[in-house]
Amino acid sequence: MNLYKSRKQFEQILEYVSGYNELFHYNVTELLGSFIQDGFLKDLFNKNPSQPVDKGQLLIRKFGEAANPENFTLQAQYYMMFGDMGEIAIDDSVTDDGIYESSEDGLDENEIH
Repeated sequence: MNLYKSRKQFEQILEYVSGYNELFHYNVTELLGSFIQDGFLKDLFNKNPSQPVDKGQLLIRKFGEAANPENFTLQAQYYMMFGDMGEIAIDDSVTDDGIYESSEDGLDENEIH
């Protein structure tokens, strides 16, 4: 990744966090709090466990099938079929994601099935 692209992504992250800082802070606090309360972080990063821990299974138990490596192929196929589902509009007044045309434009001949 080149420096410009890396910086651009960093700026977008900062813009998002600054726009939604209270919500972002609340979500991070809740997630980290739940990870601490249920012992997930302790189990994940324990250097000397009393019994061996399969970290892959630990992740699957915590995050469900989304963390299962066996589902990676299916998830990759979905992504390749549908692509990136778009970015979050930081400006609430922006509702056009560029995918659909306005109903005022009507349908093109090739869009009618």
